[in-house]
Amino acid sequence: MADQITKHNHYLYQVVLPEELKHVLQRKVINRDGQALERSPPSLPDFEQTLIPWDQRSVPLNQTIESLADKNQEQMWNEDSSVLHPGLVGLCFSGGGIRSATFNLGVIQAFKKSGLLNNVDYLSTVSGGGYIGSAFSSAMTGAVTNEQYADKKTEAIDALFTHEQGDVEPSEFRHLRNNSNYMAPNGGLDTIRVPAIFLRGIVLNALVVLPYLLIFAMIMAFLSTSPLGFYSDYASWLEHIGLGAHFPVTKSLMLLLLLNYIGSALTTNATENLSSSNNQSWIWRDRITSAIAINVAAIFGSAIIEAQPLALEWYQTLVLWGISLHQMGINGFAIAIVCSLLLAKVISNLSKISNQLVVGCIGFSAIFACWVVVLDVSDSLVTQETSYAAIVSLTIALMFLNQFTGSANFTAVNRFYRDRLSLAYLFKKQSPFPHAPIIHTDKLKLSELDSEYAPYSLINCTLNGGQSVNAYKKDRLGENFIFSKCFSGSNKTGFCKTQDLEASQPSINLGTATAISGAAVAPNMGRNTVKPLVFLLAMLNIRYDYWVKNPSKIHNQEQSSSRAWWKKLFRNDRVGPSYFLRELLGNINTSQNYINLSDGGHFENLGLYELVRRECRLIIISDAEADSEGTFSGLMDAIRMIQTDFGIKITMTGLDEIKHKKQAHAHGEIHYRNGRVGKILYIKSVMTNPEDTMSTDVPSNDDYFDKYRYIANYQSKNPEFPNQSSGDQFFDEAQFEAYRALGYQVAYQTLFNQEQSISESEGSFSNRRSA
Repeated sequence: MADQITKHNHYLYQVVLPEELKHVLQRKVINRDGQALERSPPSLPDFEQTLIPWDQRSVPLNQTIESLADKNQEQMWNEDSSVLHPGLVGLCFSGGGIRSATFNLGVIQAFKKSGLLNNVDYLSTVSGGGYIGSAFSSAMTGAVTNEQYADKKTEAIDALFTHEQGDVEPSEFRHLRNNSNYMAPNGGLDTIRVPAIFLRGIVLNALVVLPYLLIFAMIMAFLSTSPLGFYSDYASWLEHIGLGAHFPVTKSLMLLLLLNYIGSALTTNATENLSSSNNQSWIWRDRITSAIAINVAAIFGSAIIEAQPLALEWYQTLVLWGISLHQMGINGFAIAIVCSLLLAKVISNLSKISNQLVVGCIGFSAIFACWVVVLDVSDSLVTQETSYAAIVSLTIALMFLNQFTGSANFTAVNRFYRDRLSLAYLFKKQSPFPHAPIIHTDKLKLSELDSEYAPYSLINCTLNGGQSVNAYKKDRLGENFIFSKCFSGSNKTGFCKTQDLEASQPSINLGTATAISGAAVAPNMGRNTVKPLVFLLAMLNIRYDYWVKNPSKIHNQEQSSSRAWWKKLFRNDRVGPSYFLRELLGNINTSQNYINLSDGGHFENLGLYELVRRECRLIIISDAEADSEGTFSGLMDAIRMIQTDFGIKITMTGLDEIKHKKQAHAHGEIHYRNGRVGKILYIKSVMTNPEDTMSTDVPSNDDYFDKYRYIANYQSKNPEFPNQSSGDQFFDEAQFEAYRALGYQVAYQTLFNQEQSISESEGSFSNRRSA
């Protein structure tokens, strides 16, 4: 595996990144006079041509620009032959569902007004940040490729996501505002569809699992020693030869365990006097210890299996007492949850243990419910209430049906989620005019994204499962996976051309990638996986994850077209039931034909990881994570993993001021190889000086410089703002506007000279950038 990862890493730096760089260097920028310019040759962008004038910029922005102009650093960057490009600028939009999407809509507006957005080479998004990032990419692609208005291309690009004061907001704003409640935009029937999708998945998931439960039930019935059983003669014969209900296998394994302990003691005594140079006893101790561990696991496993006939007899007794399957399944599930909560209350001082207890009991309840089904079917077979032939026929029929019609992607919630996101965020304008109608771009492919004027988009997801060659990475249970215009993949799976991936699995497009990046809840969630709940989450169809063709398995179109007709018949993106079973049992690996992807935040929630890998010289981070305690968890996790994986150290200044709400920005330095230093401008969704938002003494020269009272008013009614749960994906008008306005205000205060803005507001209402 180590050699394979090294090979994939070599391909990344020799093929993938140079191809991305071609598109970056072909990009055009619009200066503050509205003219289209070629991207600067391998160097930093010409900020003086694209940004607002120096005296209108904030001190933090000017400090950042000046620090990038350091002559010593410029020489180091230009002379380092290992650098692909010495002047890349990256922008990150963090995860956080629609909260992040709406906050970053405001950030985009401020960045557009300042001219900073024109200088961005890479846009790296995660989860909710990907909603608005994909909306921006889609709208920019539509503006560039609209042949009817080719002569107005530059004007159309410059006007997107801007708003002239006094005018009704442009159609892209109105569209996003109308779809703030994107999961159920029309209420009524839309609201019912959400639980209906979950219910459909639960039923179909049960049909996948049921055949295996029936097989287990038939085995239990066959081994039953009950005198009521049709198979009691066979079971009695097994018991007479020592294979019945007396746990013979378990007892044999216990004897073997005793022998292992004796062998361990003898090995230690025989080798303790050997010289250190010849002493290889540690090898034998390690082998014996491993054998003991396997032995103990086998004892527990065999005991559970051999206890099943006794469990069946116990179940039959309960049935005779009038306790039904419904009572045992439903009531047992409820009792398990209630008891776990009560026990957690008793030991509340041990919060970690109590949480694990609650989670463990809830997770076990799903397995218990399946076990009850097995017992009930076994009881019916033993008492001849159900025909053995009928169960066999049903089992074969279900397995055949599942094999040829079942799809792990179809039953998951992701497709519904993807369609809703697409309707809300993927669009283009019919013409460059502000109030032109919106056209949905639901089928827009990743490979069709136009980066002539837009930054190169990286959509971050988490690749679940697989073993790492580095032990320290095993706790992550996943790694970063990207979708982009040219290539898609990860170090573990390798990379393939995105166009080939789209051809191999037609469901992959911009909308699907955006939904995968925002698949916040799933049985397997990278480092956020809760193992006791994997089975339960899968059975209850709480599955926003998606199975994608493994990049290492992608074949070109010629190979695909040469397939036999019967292979072509099933050549689609239907992922068979075996993948759902892998998901159910948490047995996911990265070498199979399809890989499991979920929310990018299950690995790293800012999108910073990939930009540092590309050695961007300036990285702007817009962090809209829920962080009411000011711990900066997403940023700290990213810094830790970057230093661990790449050996690149990141230092930050200004986080304490953000924590105490004195400001909403911080600065950072990225210490690359050979003394090269990159810069970070970090923006956080935080309410600074809340009293300032209560009133405005003078009118602002910008309609979106929101020192308006409605932000503070919304927070007074919703104290958790701006850190409301990502689980709330149903925004109303006030909530949408509060987050959008806060995003604009935070970005504006970070980029613009506030004294200059107030001075100008007293004499001018112009909303255009000053020349």
